[in-house]
Amino acid sequence: MILGYFFILGNTNCTAQSLPFLPDELTQVLESGLPKTLPSPAETGRFKKLPAGDGFVWLAESTATLKKGNKLAFSKTFDAPLKEDDVGFVAVRCRIVDADNNANEPRPGRVLIHIGDRETLRQTALYHKGTIGREWGWYFHPFRAARSLAANTGRIRLSFDVQPQRVEIEDVRLYVAPSGFDMSRLPMMEAGYQGREPDAPWRQGADARIAKYRTAPLIVRVLDPHGSTIQQADVRIRMRRHAFGFGSTFQVRLVDDISPDAIRYRQTFEELFHALVPVPALIPQHTPHAKDGNYANQLLSDLTNTLHWAHDRRLPMRG
Repeated sequence: MILGYFFILGNTNCTAQSLPFLPDELTQVLESGLPKTLPSPAETGRFKKLPAGDGFVWLAESTATLKKGNKLAFSKTFDAPLKEDDVGFVAVRCRIVDADNNANEPRPGRVLIHIGDRETLRQTALYHKGTIGREWGWYFHPFRAARSLAANTGRIRLSFDVQPQRVEIEDVRLYVAPSGFDMSRLPMMEAGYQGREPDAPWRQGADARIAKYRTAPLIVRVLDPHGSTIQQADVRIRMRRHAFGFGSTFQVRLVDDISPDAIRYRQTFEELFHALVPVPALIPQHTPHAKDGNYANQLLSDLTNTLHWAHDRRLPMRG
């Protein structure tokens, strides 16, 4: 069973209060707690150490961002090897104190999680941006390693100068699963967006623009064989497809999956969208040209099946 944890940006949490149950096969590869030494101040901000109960937390104060790169960050190393395509699970216990005071509405916090080799991080196993809520909790993310890391060479780096913000951090954990582990057994956080609520202020203006630019009068005349108007005719009209190409990304790994969730995914996609972009098959770092082995072969097979699936439903593809 796949456990789902929902978080909505805005006034609700982007984190889970408790770390969810994890299968026994996973191994924690980081030392518990935060590093003992605070990183030096950077041009984009600084860290502070704050007392909290019997321990402490770190406060990351980001005051600026860079056009390229991040400097307000801290790292932890790990010795366990991580093979390409192996499954991992990263978790950060944190909360956002405030972010971007110039924004009209409260914004969620952001953290950039980078896992790679200790020397340069260029041998990247994970590069991921996470969203932080305003209450203490765990942000977690299961992943499949994009690159291999040999034993005694791994490092995880967390950067906070992705936007002006103040974030408190209590703990960071990294779990590694054995080869062949089924990633669907791990919990995932499902993203929402700020303003998703039905009465969000932006919807009124959007509805007015839709009525003005996306609709037009429809006049139906019903005539008999002699050309005379039929009064009070019963007419039913159903739109078969939007002229506008409403589309979304499509997870190619789910095209042939017969699980209930995958079947529902495909059905919902057909109901809501009329075009698709297959992922991750058309993302350069995941194409068969960039990788070898069973993972690349499976991607190519999934992409081929997705092409047939979309063609049968007259869904145009982009990417």
